[in-house]
Amino acid sequence: MKTVYLIKDCQNEGRYFADGARFGSKKEVMEQLASYHDNDFTGCDDKDNELSVEQYFRFWGYKTVQDKLDFLLDHGCWEIEKVKA
Repeated sequence: MKTVYLIKDCQNEGRYFADGARFGSKKEVMEQLASYHDNDFTGCDDKDNELSVEQYFRFWGYKTVQDKLDFLLDHGCWEIEKVKA
């Protein structure tokens, strides 16, 4: 059996991101959440210039998928659920 990931919405109990779409890796989860939050993201550099999600990661030194994922999970109030497929 293969492990896949669901993104659980912690603000709306019992709901899942993208109608329960399954993702094959944490990197895929991170990429989907970064894309999803890019339009409402309000991150800034040290001079208060607005940055996109990816620019924010580069500027503040988020290098690993896990670091980026942890940030996005907190930002959007999400959790990852591992399931066997």
